[in-house]
Amino acid sequence: MRVQRFHTYQLAFANLALAAGSEVAGGSATDSFLVETAYDFWLLKMQAFISTFATGQGIVTTTLPLLTVLMQDGSSQQQLSNEAVPIAAQFGTGEIPYILPQPHIIGGGATFNATVTNLSTTAYSVRLLFSGVHVAHGQAPAQRGRIRGR
Repeated sequence: MRVQRFHTYQLAFANLALAAGSEVAGGSATDSFLVETAYDFWLLKMQAFISTFATGQGIVTTTLPLLTVLMQDGSSQQQLSNEAVPIAAQFGTGEIPYILPQPHIIGGGATFNATVTNLSTTAYSVRLLFSGVHVAHGQAPAQRGRIRGR
């Protein structure tokens, strides 16, 4: 029997402001999550929720601000892109998440890092969500069963 369960890790960047002491963009922050040691994490989908820091009002998803993200998998020490990419290119929304072309496996006990940089002149709060399944070490997720009668 395969042991697995759905899970979401969240990284919260509360105030991605302008570069310190400046009127120009460029403020950045790094955050990370630690995968539970008893499981590998099969990352399947990613979502981003962005709001203005001053008002807390959500951003319309069709006009995302220019925020970039650079992610690094601590189990392989590899970056997921060759350089920071726009959040809109790697993250969807809660309604329409970005579905990875194939699962990305993060080993149990590994740290996953993300650095977000604000390239606009407005301060934003960003929540990045990483959704997938925890699977016992060395196993693959179970396939979804067929719906009976079909």
